[in-house]
Amino acid sequence: MPRTLFLVASLLLCVVPLTPKTVLAQRAHDPVQHIIILVRENHTYDNLFGRFSGGDGTTSGLLYQGSRIQLAHTPDVFNLNLDHTGNAAGIAMNGGRMNGFNRLPHAVQGGKNIALSQFQSSDIPNLWSYAQHFTLGDHFFSTIAGPSFPNHLALVAATSKNVVDDPVVNSHGGWGCDALSTGKVMVADPKTGKRHLIKACFALRSLPDELQSRHISWAYYMPDPVHSKCLWKSIASPHLAGFWQNLRPESALIHDMQSGQLPAVSWVSTTASYDTGPTASITAGENHIVEQLNALMHSPLWQSTVVFLTWDDFGGFYDHVRPPHLNAISYGPRVPTLVISPYARRHYVDHTTYDFGSVLRFTEDLFNLPSLTMLDRRATSIGRALDFKQRPLPPLILHQRACPRTRLR
Repeated sequence: MPRTLFLVASLLLCVVPLTPKTVLAQRAHDPVQHIIILVRENHTYDNLFGRFSGGDGTTSGLLYQGSRIQLAHTPDVFNLNLDHTGNAAGIAMNGGRMNGFNRLPHAVQGGKNIALSQFQSSDIPNLWSYAQHFTLGDHFFSTIAGPSFPNHLALVAATSKNVVDDPVVNSHGGWGCDALSTGKVMVADPKTGKRHLIKACFALRSLPDELQSRHISWAYYMPDPVHSKCLWKSIASPHLAGFWQNLRPESALIHDMQSGQLPAVSWVSTTASYDTGPTASITAGENHIVEQLNALMHSPLWQSTVVFLTWDDFGGFYDHVRPPHLNAISYGPRVPTLVISPYARRHYVDHTTYDFGSVLRFTEDLFNLPSLTMLDRRATSIGRALDFKQRPLPPLILHQRACPRTRLR
């Protein structure tokens, strides 16, 4: 069996594992039995929901030169990703001034300032419907001021191990311990911000380690668990027997929901065609989300599930809210996050400050697991977005839409 793309391994904590029967007995009366973490690509809150009523959004943005402009209309798809590396995040945030986005490479494409742009409700009506019916978080920040990989690490391990960029100089199909020896990744000193490259393979304890040690079921759904050059396969623990059983193709998600085989905790990533990233159609990505959520809502598991639909990093898009300053690498700009569940607060915009550690904190609290790091220990649980006293919300079945035929060139 080939090694997976990133090593997440360290000594187990000194805990007495609970038997599966004991865990089930303790949780039999919990309304939430399943957590699904749907992760999509590269948008800020202002880019997707800046026009959403009741949210902390804006329709204008600051340029580095000091003037304010109206945010342009983001096209459904365009050719080049905006620069959203760790360095780009620093340039964009500019010490909290939030006025450096127009300085990023590829900020202007086709004569349009893409970096300072946003979608309208008619562009993403189904995402807005979820926001209107369930809970939208408008102060959810990316944990790391950088691109996808470090934030995906934070979403499984409450740390990026000081990684601030995506791995580079890797072999085809590999991004971490299975890559060539030349594979490197940028890390930064959280106190000074000084950066250097290290080998893209290191020990890291993750939430899946904790779940597995307590015999709590989990899975990581992804395009191709074995052969895909998938940057998001950021978890692996070869020291745990049967770990590969927990890496599943994303195509199995709907089947597992409909057949009642969904594990207690699921991370879900998708292909570039559906990840809503700037070079993929936002409509196609929205349709894919609708397909998966419709399947959940048609299944018996809807009544016992909470879905956290979040975006992994800012993608180079403008956001006007200054992130809280923890250290030289945290936090990054806001990312949209929806809480979709029968127990999500109805028609609610949650102004609480969250980050990816907040999702881990909720999961740890639900299953009585220890904190992994300072990040999840200090994070506010996103459980605040849930109300178990309310009458459970019914499913919201939505329809997929035809994709626009034009794109920005």
